[in-house]
Amino acid sequence: MRILIADDEYLVRSTLVSMLGELGISKDWIDEVDNGEALISQIQTATYDIAFIDIRMPKMNGLEAIEKAKSIAPYTKWVIVTGYSEFSYAKEAIQLGVSNYLLKPISINELGEVISELLQENQKYALLLNQQFESDINSIYQELQYLEKLEINYTEHIKYMTFCINTNSFDIALRNNVMQKLYGELREKIKNIITPNIRIVFLNRQGVDLTLVLAWGFLGNHEEAEEIVNNFYKSLKVMLLKYRCTGMELTLIHSEAVDSLDNNFKYLHCIYNMCQLRILKPSEHIFTLNDLKDMWEQAEDSQLQLVDNCSGLFDAFYSNNYLAFMSHVDTLDKLINTHEQLLLDDFKKYLNPLLESYDEGNTTIEKLKQIAHEYLVKTKSTDDSQMDSINQIKLYVQKNYMKDIGIYQIADKLDLTPNYLSTLFKKKEGITFMKYLTKTRMLIAKELLTNNNITVSQVANQVGFNSARYFSKLFKNYYNIYPSELKHKNSN
Repeated sequence: MRILIADDEYLVRSTLVSMLGELGISKDWIDEVDNGEALISQIQTATYDIAFIDIRMPKMNGLEAIEKAKSIAPYTKWVIVTGYSEFSYAKEAIQLGVSNYLLKPISINELGEVISELLQENQKYALLLNQQFESDINSIYQELQYLEKLEINYTEHIKYMTFCINTNSFDIALRNNVMQKLYGELREKIKNIITPNIRIVFLNRQGVDLTLVLAWGFLGNHEEAEEIVNNFYKSLKVMLLKYRCTGMELTLIHSEAVDSLDNNFKYLHCIYNMCQLRILKPSEHIFTLNDLKDMWEQAEDSQLQLVDNCSGLFDAFYSNNYLAFMSHVDTLDKLINTHEQLLLDDFKKYLNPLLESYDEGNTTIEKLKQIAHEYLVKTKSTDDSQMDSINQIKLYVQKNYMKDIGIYQIADKLDLTPNYLSTLFKKKEGITFMKYLTKTRMLIAKELLTNNNITVSQVANQVGFNSARYFSKLFKNYYNIYPSELKHKNSN
């Protein structure tokens, strides 16, 4: 939290800094100015959550300064600090959208209450902005809408970065348990990091356990935001160490920061296509995209074959495809028997830690065959539970299609990771969750439009769209006719 104090009296400023320190706010996050013009200059250099402003200051009074500063800092909460003789300015302050009034001398209890109230408001608003961003980013990625059609500008001044967390394990219960805990902890951490200037969202993507897209600079202030992003990256590495355990591989791969969403998605696809190369360096757990590119350029053909087959092996395991799993086991057996010792070492170093619970005397290939017979053949109960999850998703959509919902809310309710649920839904239904949700909304909207007493805007709202304009564009893409045209056609 960053705070600005504007008052021409040094004693007032120092007293506020001291009281804020008692409330747990470091002076490193507090800036001071002594006049209105300095306030305007300062507000352009940093993003402030709260600004305490005196009314009577030299060069420009507090109310004039607030009026000019609001367009520069639209998300800052403004608090007037004033004496009784200046209380007549209250009406003008309210018109300017001032959040609160503090009368001098200020008590620490009053100050604490105001800060607590304003921080809750800020966090609530930041969460709403983050929710909208998450919905937009996932919709763009699922090709349900295009960047140029969005009503909010996600192109100017914004930087993007992507983190992908990958796992492999032959213990499904362990994998799901660890990823669910990691996902929950990340969700809570993100709530305390996001601001109107920083967004951190989960991207719904099959084949990768968790994908995070970070975006910052919405208010044009990059330096301060980048420090927060760097701290988040450090905490993410610590979190991964915490959740690493025997029987499961856990890896973090990230892109570099880019200045467009298109480039971010290009880097993202590169990570998705190359992430299994981590198999060639089993002792490392954090990679950049450039690391993967170097590994790709330096790898021997036999190593790339090993990566491809190990990747296919896990895909078959997670989808309960016994025949495909055994086919990859046979191919891997031939590979390690016909190629150099280096390939065998790569293979064993990566897979053996994941196979420690199986018979010690067996070779790696024998252990894989044991897995196939013990787990993959017995899929009936798993299929039943998976179909139950799919049915719960469909039921949730039927009851909540009119709300701002996504796979993340449903995953939380079912105590599963979003990626697992998304992959399962696509596998069983043949379409992504987002496309299923859109299809449901479009079908219901088409039916509602037969009612002459309801407007297009009301229909949009009733099927979960805040913007009638965006709803109309999506409806046109879906049915090749605008809802207003269909409504007119139905009325005739």
